[in-house]
Amino acid sequence: MKKTIYLLMLLVFIKTGFAQQREVLDTVLSNYKYPYPVEYINIHTQQQHLRMAYMDVKPIIPNGKTVVLMHGKNFNGAYWKTTIAALYKEGFRVIVPDQVGFGKSSKP
Repeated sequence: MKKTIYLLMLLVFIKTGFAQQREVLDTVLSNYKYPYPVEYINIHTQQQHLRMAYMDVKPIIPNGKTVVLMHGKNFNGAYWKTTIAALYKEGFRVIVPDQVGFGKSSKP
């Protein structure tokens, strides 16, 4: 019985030793890769200087139309990856901001 308990404890310790290490994210997701290049605009709002991140995806063959995709709360612009790809393919310019307080934008 003791051998079984020791064996189980050994397996638990071995398993936790090989657990994946999660990458720690900072408040502006510096090391989180977005599907398209991220640009920034400096804004002054709420009596603060803030930085808003956005992706501006310009098609190779434009159809002359632009779509702005706004994410919901607790999401970021990268959420729209599949939709951006579909619109880009159809010739749309797609602008996807990270609202202030979310994603790569400032957190006031």
